[in-house]
Amino acid sequence: MKPHPLAIGPALVAGLLSVFAHAQGAKPADRLPASAFGREVVLLDEFTVTEASDDAYKATNVLSGTRFNTALLDLPKPIDVVTREFMNDIGARDITEALQYVPGVTFNRETDSAAQQDTDVLVRGFSGGGGGVSGGGGNQYVNGYRTFGRFDNISIERIEVLKGPSSLFSGAIGAGGAINTVTRTPSSRPKGQFMASYGTYDRRRANLEYSAPLTADRKLAFWFGLAARDEGSPYDFANYRSVAFSPAVQWNFRETTRLYLFAQWQHTEQVSASPPVFLSPGNTGYLPNVRRSFNRQGPESFHDSNVFHSTFDFTHVLNETWTLKLGGSYRHFQRWRNLVTGGTTATINAVTGARTVGRSAAYNNQPETGYSLQPYALGRFNYLGLTHRAVIGAEYFTHGAHEITKQPSPNLTPINIDLPVSYALGDWRNYPVLRDQQNTLIARAVSANNLWQTAGSRFTAQLGYRREEAYQAQRNYRTPAASFSGKAKPADLLSGGAAFRILPRVAVFASYSESFEPLVKTDFFGRPFEPREGTGTDYGVRWDRTDGRLSGTVNFFQVRNRNLEQADPEHPGFQVQTGDNRARGVEFSLNARPVKAWQILGSYTYNRTRVERDIVRPQNVGLPTANAPLRQWSLWNRYRFEQGPAKGLGLGVGVTFVGERRGNPNLTDIRAIRSPQYHKAQASLTYSTLILRRRTTFALSADNLFDKKYLITYAGYGEPRTLSGRITFEF
Repeated sequence: MKPHPLAIGPALVAGLLSVFAHAQGAKPADRLPASAFGREVVLLDEFTVTEASDDAYKATNVLSGTRFNTALLDLPKPIDVVTREFMNDIGARDITEALQYVPGVTFNRETDSAAQQDTDVLVRGFSGGGGGVSGGGGNQYVNGYRTFGRFDNISIERIEVLKGPSSLFSGAIGAGGAINTVTRTPSSRPKGQFMASYGTYDRRRANLEYSAPLTADRKLAFWFGLAARDEGSPYDFANYRSVAFSPAVQWNFRETTRLYLFAQWQHTEQVSASPPVFLSPGNTGYLPNVRRSFNRQGPESFHDSNVFHSTFDFTHVLNETWTLKLGGSYRHFQRWRNLVTGGTTATINAVTGARTVGRSAAYNNQPETGYSLQPYALGRFNYLGLTHRAVIGAEYFTHGAHEITKQPSPNLTPINIDLPVSYALGDWRNYPVLRDQQNTLIARAVSANNLWQTAGSRFTAQLGYRREEAYQAQRNYRTPAASFSGKAKPADLLSGGAAFRILPRVAVFASYSESFEPLVKTDFFGRPFEPREGTGTDYGVRWDRTDGRLSGTVNFFQVRNRNLEQADPEHPGFQVQTGDNRARGVEFSLNARPVKAWQILGSYTYNRTRVERDIVRPQNVGLPTANAPLRQWSLWNRYRFEQGPAKGLGLGVGVTFVGERRGNPNLTDIRAIRSPQYHKAQASLTYSTLILRRRTTFALSADNLFDKKYLITYAGYGEPRTLSGRITFEF
């Protein structure tokens, strides 16, 4: 980011440090009786969200954005939360399906690749990919730590979607927002669950979970989950298999000290699919009458991986004012894949009428490893008549990837769409090496943030500063002269906002924030790219009735994303940083319970995106960005019978609408190649009863209930109608 002319960042740090200097002599906020000091529910839960609200669809508190357990009503930053029960009710198979009812979220899935996240998800029209050393990493987090790679649902307690730039949440973050997955925590009493499901395309899954204390005083407890999947696909040859194991341990070894450890290991094997979305010659429209199941990948393509995620958090309460927190993560992602790509434009033989599309194979072996460390001091105290919750800390993050890519020479010949003869890819071990390089990113940051309240806690304000420096390097083993290393321009990032409760359960809020994404790339002349830069403003109103019957948010926003990469018009195969996009609009979300048994979730988004600068394709200036609808909305209803003959029966019906979207940004924007608007309906039927005195739930669900054929993006179809059945046995 450009330096601020008034040097507000250093001034802010100085101000915060003065607050810390006076804090030891300050009066602790909300002073507790001496007998209460040390009760973990009072002190430790200030820094950990461990309890759900009475409404299983609703979250009232979050950690994302402040690192304190903060009421959503008092938070000046917009955050949407998807709970575990809601994911189960809609039958979400992965994170992208779990987010389909979140306002401002769309998807960019171009291949049938199960369990994907990050690069599939666009927040407010902006992708989070690119913020790292591989294709993703710009908006994917686990327990507040940057991560990458596939993540199985069994470990998810809830998903928090931060909207807009969020510099204090983390350094490298997409301008549109971030997706933070919060993992399961152990239970203080023994409990377990077994789930098995079967559905369309022979999709099978089994989960086993168990949690229990390990000591008589229940201070040490564990949770583990085991999941296995074996799924077919609507596309020829495609399938997906995975196994995941995930343990978590929590140790409250003192009344004021807590240690939480989490890990997930997942192995996947997949034959991918490329949906048959092709353009007619001349790119004047979509090619008609293409067999829905056609898959030019063929049976010899594969995409296998091993992914390991782990995080830890150590929290120690020094006294009623100060808490120390040390956390970190370690991630390893190893993938092997031989995939087929090719142009989207079909060729039609003038004599025979044969329709063909190109095929190009590429084998890729790419191990990625990264870790982060975050030490923080958190203080809660009264000073100058204000109740402060202040954080000062640092972060160290590193991520390295060794990429080896091979391609056959000559590459594959085009394939006949209507009468394919051979899908053979040849032996990838004999492909010539195209790329062999090591990418490295190291980021160091210090940050300070203060959240304070006054006027009887009705007014909440937040102000923060983050200084981050990134080192980037690329070692090219095939072309050593193309190697580079150096520091990116340092980022001085600000975040501020305020919320005011105009009524006891109604608050207005406003915020401004900045973010950046370092990129391990260079231009034709070997100059490292500057980080992507994001700025955003939000303002709106939240409400939440005390009885939980009605809560919601109306939020107006504007986001700017700069330093986007584009093809270099003078040097083919290279990129320049000239892109500049903007989004502005309004988001609305609603959580209602007209009666206790009836749950309603609704959302609406109006998002006008615009290309502000594009020197490669100046005709794009003024157009919307690709795959970003102007309007989208969703509505989910669930009703559960709690008495009478139908007691235990639950019914759910949902509809999502996505408006027309611009197609391929490299082509002329004409209506014939835009992605049309679509409605998608889903339904669920559940029945809970006691079997062997244990709660047992039977569920049937249907997605794309009316079997609509729609484009989820300009290069990929959404799935046809799918049905599934599930049984869950709790013990």
